[in-house]
Amino acid sequence: MSRRPNLPPLVIPAAQQPPKAESDDSKKAKSSLTDSLLSPEPVQGELGIRSLDELKMIEDCMGSGCSGSVYPALHVPTGKYVAVKKMNVRDEAILKQLVHELRSLQRLRCPYVVSFYNCFYSQEFAHIVMEMMEVGSLADIVALNGPINEDVLAVFARHLVRGLAVMRQQKRVHRDIKPANICVNSQAVAKITDFGITGELESSLTHHQSFVGSSAYMAPERLLNIKYSFPSDLWSLGLSLLECALGFYPYSFSQDSFILLMESIARNPVPYVDEKSEYQIEEEKLSPLFKRFLKRCLRHDPKDRTEVKDLLDHVFVSEKRVTGLTDQGLRNWLQHVLVLRAKSNPKFTSIAQAAIQSIMRAEAQAQVLAQAQAQAQAQARAPNQAPKNV
Repeated sequence: MSRRPNLPPLVIPAAQQPPKAESDDSKKAKSSLTDSLLSPEPVQGELGIRSLDELKMIEDCMGSGCSGSVYPALHVPTGKYVAVKKMNVRDEAILKQLVHELRSLQRLRCPYVVSFYNCFYSQEFAHIVMEMMEVGSLADIVALNGPINEDVLAVFARHLVRGLAVMRQQKRVHRDIKPANICVNSQAVAKITDFGITGELESSLTHHQSFVGSSAYMAPERLLNIKYSFPSDLWSLGLSLLECALGFYPYSFSQDSFILLMESIARNPVPYVDEKSEYQIEEEKLSPLFKRFLKRCLRHDPKDRTEVKDLLDHVFVSEKRVTGLTDQGLRNWLQHVLVLRAKSNPKFTSIAQAAIQSIMRAEAQAQVLAQAQAQAQAQARAPNQAPKNV
């Protein structure tokens, strides 16, 4: 019987202690901090939302996390839907997370990061108004429709790598990349969201050593409680894309084997990607090209992972790569997922209908543009007809 390898100790987050009673001075300080953070002026975005009165809330939760819940809302002046993250800020830990999230969203300017429009404080709740991602998160999509087509994932991977490249330039580590924190809008753009635990690095030599985020998607260096930096997000991205392609979480685990799961992630070959793994899958479900891309992200030693700037040049995410996915096929896929979302939640029907109408308008515009380009090309190819001499 073979012996189990010696592993560095895993760090398991301690159980949360009950909140302590706050002093009057602490409450005053918290109130002052909250008031100074939640400016009534728009921070980012073109909607210019200046008051909660401009929003018609749809009381049906789109998703919940450790710090709050997200609700859809209609911006009455423009007729556009937005997402509102409602957070109870009486808890000091949640307030600290809110501070991080607002600062991150204020500073990031990237088309592959969910836009932040404004934030309001009302009745002990902060309301963070963000861009509506109608199609939902990758986790939602897999739950509704099963595995995501590899060519569709390539489009999303291109967007996400670009988003991480911007974060890398700004010396940021997200630390919680997972399918639930990657969302898709009706223009088929994948964006990163939930920056509540984003860490800003003061220099490229600084490393984090805190244990936060969703442990199932953590890079090995984080599970082993050693220094980590930007490459940890690449591991989480690769694992998230692998899960979406398979339709299930790659590592096997049960509720009573958390430690074994963490050990497996930290030291064992990556299932379905590494040839040394006992778990393999046919090429029809995971192409060699996709595997090569994933291997660049899913190397156990962070020094061996490809730099995000170099990952931008990988063939798998190249816009020039020829695939079987057409623009029309991608639009059809988006509409299919939106219909499934509306069927699973009838209260989402109006949002899905608006998104489908937007997709159809984009399709009509694309057809008009294609016809104009075809006519221009035909005219350019036509030989010049010189007048005949009589």
